Amino acid sequence: MIMSISGIYALTSQTTNGSLSTGIVDIKLDDCTLNNENEEVILEDSTLVSPGETVSLIPKISNLGEECYLRIKFSFKQGSNDYTTEIPTLSTDWIQNGEYFYYHKALDKGEVVTVFNSITIPKTITDNSNNIIFRIDAEAIQEKNFEPDYNLADPWLGVTPDVAIDNSYSMDTNHGDSKITIKYENKTDEDVHVPSNFLERVSSLMPGDSMTEKVNIKNLNKKNAKFFMTIKISDEFAKEKEMLNLLNLTLRNKKGDILYSGKFIDITKLLLGKIDINGTEQIEFEISVPSELGNEYTKLNPVFDVYFLAEYEEPGGGGSSDQGPAASAILQSLGLGPKTGDSIDLAITMFLISSLGLIITIILGYIEKRKENIDSNI
Repeated sequence: MIMSISGIYALTSQTTNGSLSTGIVDIKLDDCTLNNENEEVILEDSTLVSPGETVSLIPKISNLGEECYLRIKFSFKQGSNDYTTEIPTLSTDWIQNGEYFYYHKALDKGEVVTVFNSITIPKTITDNSNNIIFRIDAEAIQEKNFEPDYNLADPWLGVTPDVAIDNSYSMDTNHGDSKITIKYENKTDEDVHVPSNFLERVSSLMPGDSMTEKVNIKNLNKKNAKFFMTIKISDEFAKEKEMLNLLNLTLRNKKGDILYSGKFIDITKLLLGKIDINGTEQIEFEISVPSELGNEYTKLNPVFDVYFLAEYEEPGGGGSSDQGPAASAILQSLGLGPKTGDSIDLAITMFLISSLGLIITIILGYIEKRKENIDSNI
């Protein structure tokens, strides 16, 4: 069930209407994606995807003219099947009224707005589903002498847009029967970039073949994060699961450290790395198929889901009290120090250290005084 996004630019159109303002209203809709280095580039090549998979697709709207208001709408259809309800979730910068999403403020001249960062292909799309069209309509209207009313069903008050653009993304399923999907949790679709041909290469492996591929991660969030990967294999596909248990998988980070070496079915929340804000990591996948794999497996296609997820650190979290190794050792010997997984308040720690010091001083004073008394009696 693999499909490709194709014919994007051939299906782009723009309409410009007359404007009463002395300025020019003009917008542009660009289609971007992330390349193998996790860098944003213009989408030019077809991207292989499968039902249920989340892929990198980044529409960007640029204001090339004077200040204006912007609205967009979507459609996602294949014949009589309508998948429009499965459009990406937009940020809070957009206000939905009816079928349109209105940008919450006027766009300044030269301003660029990112509509979304990825799109998930509906799971219900099946084999041989051709002419699947995902479409974005973007419209702009002059800001001068105009004020939208978002309390109305039509915030633009029936005024005809000055510019209307639409980009249509054509998809089909004429590229095999692989059932591999890549899914993202906790917004990791913005951080993790899996090469577009990854699924195609895995599904084409034969006995004796091997492949290596690199997955790039960049932490674009405002918190340090740990990134994980889980591979899930449905019990429904017993023979395919048996086959995956025979494949070898090795994961290495960019330092060359081996993160995992074993079978597919053994991976559950594997730590790929702890990455600071704006930090990067590169994970190399090495997959090999034993040459002795029997012919009974050659007609089977891999069936598994790859999940990428992240856990973010809270600001100031995970810190430890600066009590020093000596003080810590004393507290541990008295059974008062923090244990693994516990936390202790810094003020309490300092109080205990001060009290311990005072007790030692009193004891030493008592010993010295007793020694003086003994010497005087001799």
